[in-house]
Amino acid sequence: MIFNLHHIVLDMSKPISKKYILIGLLFFTLKCMLFSQQANDQIYRYTLTYTAASIDVDGLPLEEAWKDATVADSFTLNSPVDQKPATLKTEVFLLCDDKNIYLLAICYDDANYVIQTLKRDGFGDSDEFAFLIDPVGKKANGFGFGINAMGAQTEVILSPEDTDASWDNRWYSAVSRHPDKWIVEMKIPLKTLRFQKNNKFWRMNFARFDPGTNETSVWAPVPRQFDLEDIGYYGALIWPEAPSPQGGNLALIPYVSLRNEELGGTNENKIQSGGDVKIAITPSMNLDLTTNPDFSQVEVDAQVTNLTRFNLFFPE
Repeated sequence: MIFNLHHIVLDMSKPISKKYILIGLLFFTLKCMLFSQQANDQIYRYTLTYTAASIDVDGLPLEEAWKDATVADSFTLNSPVDQKPATLKTEVFLLCDDKNIYLLAICYDDANYVIQTLKRDGFGDSDEFAFLIDPVGKKANGFGFGINAMGAQTEVILSPEDTDASWDNRWYSAVSRHPDKWIVEMKIPLKTLRFQKNNKFWRMNFARFDPGTNETSVWAPVPRQFDLEDIGYYGALIWPEAPSPQGGNLALIPYVSLRNEELGGTNENKIQSGGDVKIAITPSMNLDLTTNPDFSQVEVDAQVTNLTRFNLFFPE
C-alpha cells in the first residue's frame, strides 16, 4: 500500500486525526530508510585484471603483473567503532587467469604480531587477513579464506545464518614478514569455488584483524552490530569475462601409519594405509568416501560416572 501525502488535505481548524499523524511518520521513516542507504555493491566495485603470467605464491610481489592490478586500500572500521578509517593501512590487489584467482595483500604494521594459534581453522584472535567471496552474487552463500601473520590457514563456508569451519578444500598461500608490514599471497583455484557460468558479477569483501590496535577493518563497510563476514554488505567483484566452468572437483587425502604391537612377548610392526576422497557432485552437494579409516585420530570420550536413570550421550 502506498500513501501519497500530497493528496492529504488537512483542515487546521480541526484537530489532526491520529491516522494522518501515523501515515506521515510511516512515510517519513520509509523515505529515510530507502534514500539514506545504498547497497555496498553499487559503491564499492573492483574489476579483476586478467594475466597470462605465472604467479609464484611466495609472499613476495615480485611479478610485474601485480603492477597492472587495481588497488583496494580504503578500509573502514567495523569495531570497536564503525564509519571511521582504519588506523593501519592495508592494500589489496587481485589478478585472475583461466583457472585461478590471485590475491596480494600488504598489511602495514610493526613486527609485534599477536598470534594465538598456528592450528588450521583457528581464525579470529590473531593478526589476520581474510578474503570473503560470494561467487553467485545472490547474498545467499559464500566462501571465506583467512590467514594469519604466521601463515596458518582457515577456510569456511558462509551463509546468512552460520559460518561452517568444517569445510576443507585446496588453495595455496604464503606470508612474508618485514619490519613495517606483512605480505599475503593467495592462489584460489576456481575448482574450489561453486559458481554459475556466464556470470561476471560476483560479490566480495576483505577483512583485517589487528589485535595490537584492537581494530577490525573491512573494505566494504559493515556496521558494528553485524559480523564483518555478513554477506549482505559485500562489494562487487567484476570479471573481465565470465569464468568458465572448471569440471569436477576431486580431493584425495591419503594416509600411511606405522604401528608396533606386542603379541605374546613378540613385537610386530604393521603398516596401515587408507584415505578420504571428497567429490563435488553439485554446487550444493559433496560426496565423502573413506577407506580403511585411521581411528588413531579419533578423540577418546571422557570417562563419566552416571548416577542418574538417564543414558549418557557421547557425540560422534
